[in-house]
Amino acid sequence: MSTRDESLAALESLGVANVFADSYRSKKLPHNLDIHFGPPEELFLAPDTQDVYTNGRLIPLLDDGNFGTVTFLDPDANNFVQMDVEVPEDSRIVLTSWQQYLAEVFIGIAESDTDDEELAVIAQLIGFQHMDRTLQFMDSSPDSGWCDARAEFIASL
Repeated sequence: MSTRDESLAALESLGVANVFADSYRSKKLPHNLDIHFGPPEELFLAPDTQDVYTNGRLIPLLDDGNFGTVTFLDPDANNFVQMDVEVPEDSRIVLTSWQQYLAEVFIGIAESDTDDEELAVIAQLIGFQHMDRTLQFMDSSPDSGWCDARAEFIASL
């Protein structure tokens, strides 16, 4: 079971952009990023529910801004596990790098019709290094099979 402070410490130990730690300290983030990520408060408010998700070893780091998907650190495998909170046993996505997590976040932001100039500022702010490649992927991807293509692209980062 992880406390809010332990999760923040784990997040900071990864050397991620400050805006992610800032999400633990402030409800409002620049460029409305709080819509896209923040601490998984529900897990900290009801710590007895964490075992369903953590199996006693995963550390909750961030949610998707509305507690639909939570990203956990797996300290044993040194990767990130994302779960849909409604069906945690059926919805695990493993990300092998922080840049893959950032791609998930960035694509969500780009899909919200944010202009390229603001996307460049956001990419810099979150530390995302693959903005141009991601936008090219998004522009050239077919509508059918989008989810599979997206997963494959993210895995390539």
